[in-house]
Amino acid sequence: MKKIGIILCNCFGEIGKVIDLASIRKRLESDPAVDFVTVRESLCLPGDAADCRALVRDRGTGRVLLGACSPYGRMEVVRLGLAQEGFDVRTVRAADLREGCAWVHGKDPQGATRKAANQLDMEIAFLQNMQDSKDVAISVRREALVIGAGPSGLSAAC
Repeated sequence: MKKIGIILCNCFGEIGKVIDLASIRKRLESDPAVDFVTVRESLCLPGDAADCRALVRDRGTGRVLLGACSPYGRMEVVRLGLAQEGFDVRTVRAADLREGCAWVHGKDPQGATRKAANQLDMEIAFLQNMQDSKDVAISVRREALVIGAGPSGLSAAC
């Protein structure tokens, strides 16, 4: 099974001021499925994708988990940056630690940290169990059954 590299983003303190990234990092490093865990200040600035790609390439890691912002925020920029660096984005997953944890649970740092850890655990499980799907051959029949003799049925039958 391919090992998983985990890159956590501090988002210039937006995540780290609420979520205890050090404790999450320590816990994830003990997981046998995890190759490495690193915490970066950002993932979406120019050059960050190249740095992440180099890290993953140097370690020979097959799958990557990003703990950062929402996929509706800057995460798609990060994924596209990794794709431009030649990484297969099908093997990259993301956990929303900023909007989904740090921002909505800002008054409960312990709860936000627990939720972030749970989200990362779920994504690790996904990456461990993901498999390429098999190609499926489907024969197409060029016939149809039209039920109804009203205007719609008559129009569809023509």
